[in-house]
Amino acid sequence: MRFAIALCVTVAVLAAVPACRRKPAAKKGARIVWNAKRKLAWADFQAPFNAKSGFGAESMVGIATQFECKGGKFTYLVQATFDPKDSWVDPKKRVPELLAHEQGHFDFAELYARKMRAGLRQLSGVCATQGSLSEKTGFESKRANDGLRAAQRQYDRIAEHGINRQGQKLVLEVLAQNLADMAAYTR
Repeated sequence: MRFAIALCVTVAVLAAVPACRRKPAAKKGARIVWNAKRKLAWADFQAPFNAKSGFGAESMVGIATQFECKGGKFTYLVQATFDPKDSWVDPKKRVPELLAHEQGHFDFAELYARKMRAGLRQLSGVCATQGSLSEKTGFESKRANDGLRAAQRQYDRIAEHGINRQGQKLVLEVLAQNLADMAAYTR
């Protein structure tokens, strides 16, 4: 019902990033990388329930990034992530409709990760001049994060945090089409 966004930007060596294979439930504390074949499960919501929030669940989603210039070649890794240790659910509200709503938040993170990948593919010469890498990747990161934040707010407004099932259904249908339209930027 409520979402939070985390954006992590790191300049690092991409070879050090392990393959992202996930089991049905995340290990305690391990971020889950978005995968079309792996949907969220209530077991992924591992933080204690926040009774003061007024919501039935909260998903910590974000876009994790790594950028590198090596030998004059620009490489990047952009991943939509879900953080189990900061995501929670009211044990009395574990219903499929609410889980589908929270999956929608995660799917929006993937849509904006794809948009960021599309922008990064267009960059040229970022390794040629000093400061260019951080400037251009910073712009793409900000644009993706701002877009994600706005889309999440609009989603919650239309779906009324998962209460308006018809509104949620409409938003998720458009989201599914947008993900399909951006399939070329899956990785």
